[in-house]
Amino acid sequence: MDLMNSRIFIVFFIVCLYSCSYQYKIRTGDQAFSVKQYAKAASFYKSEYTQSPSEAEKAEKAYKLGLCAKFASDYTQALYWFRTAYDLNFGPDALREYAVALKFNGEYEAAANAFGLYGDEIKRPSEVRKDIQICKLMQQWSQTPTNYSYQVSEVRGLNFDGSAYGYQKFSGDEWLFVAEKWKETLKQKNKFEWTGRPFSDLFVKAGETVKSFDFFNSPANEGAFCYSDKSMRFFMTRCDKIINGKELCKIYESTRNRQSWSEPEEMIFFEEPSSQMHPAMHASDSIFVFSSDHIKGEGKFDLFYMIKSGEDWSDPVNFGESINTDGDEVFPVWYGDTLFFSSSGITGMGGLDIFKTHLTSTGQWAPPVNLRNPINSEADDFHFFVDTASPRKEREVMRAYFSSNRGDSGLDRIYMVSVSEKVEETSPWPEKPNYKFEILAKIKFVEPGSYAGSEQKILDSINFIDKSSKMNFNTGSGKILTLKLQQDTKFEFVITRPGYLNRDIMFATPDAPVLDRDSTFTMELVYELIPLVYNKEFLLKELYYDFDKWDIREDAVASLLELRDIMLKNPKVNVLIGSHTDCRGLPDYNKELSEKRARSAVQWLQQNGVAETRMTYKGFGSEFPAASCECQLCTETQHQFNRRSTFQLIPDK
Repeated sequence: MDLMNSRIFIVFFIVCLYSCSYQYKIRTGDQAFSVKQYAKAASFYKSEYTQSPSEAEKAEKAYKLGLCAKFASDYTQALYWFRTAYDLNFGPDALREYAVALKFNGEYEAAANAFGLYGDEIKRPSEVRKDIQICKLMQQWSQTPTNYSYQVSEVRGLNFDGSAYGYQKFSGDEWLFVAEKWKETLKQKNKFEWTGRPFSDLFVKAGETVKSFDFFNSPANEGAFCYSDKSMRFFMTRCDKIINGKELCKIYESTRNRQSWSEPEEMIFFEEPSSQMHPAMHASDSIFVFSSDHIKGEGKFDLFYMIKSGEDWSDPVNFGESINTDGDEVFPVWYGDTLFFSSSGITGMGGLDIFKTHLTSTGQWAPPVNLRNPINSEADDFHFFVDTASPRKEREVMRAYFSSNRGDSGLDRIYMVSVSEKVEETSPWPEKPNYKFEILAKIKFVEPGSYAGSEQKILDSINFIDKSSKMNFNTGSGKILTLKLQQDTKFEFVITRPGYLNRDIMFATPDAPVLDRDSTFTMELVYELIPLVYNKEFLLKELYYDFDKWDIREDAVASLLELRDIMLKNPKVNVLIGSHTDCRGLPDYNKELSEKRARSAVQWLQQNGVAETRMTYKGFGSEFPAASCECQLCTETQHQFNRRSTFQLIPDK
């Protein structure tokens, strides 16, 4: 189980200890670790680490101590133990975990260096490019000025020594939140061996008074909730189910009638066993959002929504890959038509980050927007609730509450953020010139011409998907896309268009030079999209051969890499590689030479990850020249142009 899955489990997945028992007494760290009792496992591992007779055993115990700390969201301890394990020569796994821990502790530059070192050690630097890019992005975000000032402060006076989270308005002057049971008797009775911490209940704060919301609390764990003023219905998370040995959380519903509540009833969303949690009802009572680890999801926990039509609700619909990732999407909270949620899979500052989206007029969910620092941090940040009831201060544009386990304790705490317009400061001293450096990328997409006579065609309506953040946009009817970009940044996109093969593109922007005036740097970029048309011949750009040779030249590698990437991106595509010679030489010899050239291209692609079964090759000799000329009058440039390779899409064999 990875960090974010453990994070969600820690906060909400409560093992019903009164329903489960283990058949043996735990005596070692490995035994405790195997049943996810990480607090107990860490206690054993520390003793075993001290008593280990060899460096190798110490390294193993240190690595497992790092995992225990990671799963308990204690990132400071995780950093210490993974570094210890690496220094004791545990190997690259400890180095990667150390890099992740550095990122979660907000040390982005050090994390980028550690990821780079890990890529070098495993001799696969491409595996960590995304991680390094994220670390650099986090540095940029933390240094980017805004027009607003943010004041973040912890909410005091809740009288808890453990975790507390999910603070939001309930009714009247009451605020509701979730916190660990703080009574000593309850702590001992309901101790969660995953973290060594107690279970959670719902609590109400009215004025300075804090009390348990006893009607909705049970011996199990209570979690995130929402309340609908319109229908006077209360929805809450309760983790009290064990099905086929798996602990599950469910959403319960209760209706308010005057001053009383109906008994909470479980809401059924799916036939298959799965967890549903974190309810969020829109103010209109017509859109219901929740998080689930159902098998129809994109990753671990995904967001689902239901739309009300008349008196009937639709079946749950997955938000789709524009929102959901292979990580966790959790804690949805509505503010008007804006939906806030947290994700561990979308590019962020570390841990869970808070994002916002909304349902567009076309019925699609808008690309998620990261709230950035100081709301998001290197730790887990979640459950963002905008306060519309409290009076605002001068220049204050928003006040909200969110939860985070930032800081050394590793406990969830409730924070308030006040967002205000900045007051412009004047200085009596003249400022030094601050010249502006802008970078523009002008991107054109074309369908390449072929030897069958078609000309190059400029394409519109290209869909961009950012590979890191998964945000997407479409170029519309424009022939040239112009983007204003940040300096010294690498951009990676997936490009799609109906009827064409998908492809990846990547480009990087330069750093700012020393300027003596405002300056603009323009990047002219052209990318080809291959139409999904069979038996149409396309040139492999720059895949030319020396006279009487068939080996792959260095200047041809880029063209083959592009074809390789297209084939890996489109795994159902098969190709025919065709090669040609110039007019010099006998027909039979040229036929054999061209087949060798085509075979060498296929062998290169096979050696670089393309299955042999997806390719075939053919030599055409000197037939079908690209440059038509009488052989004895052809220039060397024309001969070179004819010594080429092409490809065409072919149906399945």
